[in-house]
Amino acid sequence: MLNQIKEKLHLAKKDIEEKHFDLSIKNSKSGIDMLGKTYLSCDGIDDTGMKISLAKMEEEKNNLEFSATLYMRVLESRITFFELKR
Repeated sequence: MLNQIKEKLHLAKKDIEEKHFDLSIKNSKSGIDMLGKTYLSCDGIDDTGMKISLAKMEEEKNNLEFSATLYMRVLESRITFFELKR
């Protein structure tokens, strides 16, 4: 499962580089959904929920580049949290 999620992150980053922000958002959201709450730990502070809220607002304003970057960073952070938890 983790390899599939990391592949979503890789695709999201590549999509941003290629200015395919809508695809990056789709890949990041998919990876976030796949990971679910399994990344959570009692240790540390998780502010990724606030970042998702901001990413949604930016997406609604059609600021796709910023939104894609936020979603991608959330996925990246949550993967890191998950790996540290294990």
